[in-house]
Amino acid sequence: YNLSWDDYRNWCHDQLDKMEEGEDAPQLPPYIAWRDERMPDGDEGFTWMCCELCEGKAGNRYAVSAVRHEPYDYIPYSVCGSCMQYIANGDLPEDM
Repeated sequence: YNLSWDDYRNWCHDQLDKMEEGEDAPQLPPYIAWRDERMPDGDEGFTWMCCELCEGKAGNRYAVSAVRHEPYDYIPYSVCGSCMQYIANGDLPEDM
């Protein structure tokens, strides 16, 4: 779900390329609405993949993102519950 500004722009171009001659251009959603439609609901469920932040072993993963300095751009991560707790509250798990 790595959705950058360039992905949105490319999607818009694809929508316009699909038009037939004489057809009106489709109404395209703003970037934030387009991105939000494609983002997971936050709970990605169980996976065998390691956490992208702490490299924790298999378990439930949650979708989080870090904002870059460029407007409307971010870095998506799939993290474990402990890392999500740390990101949300600054609380380190007891076993770290």
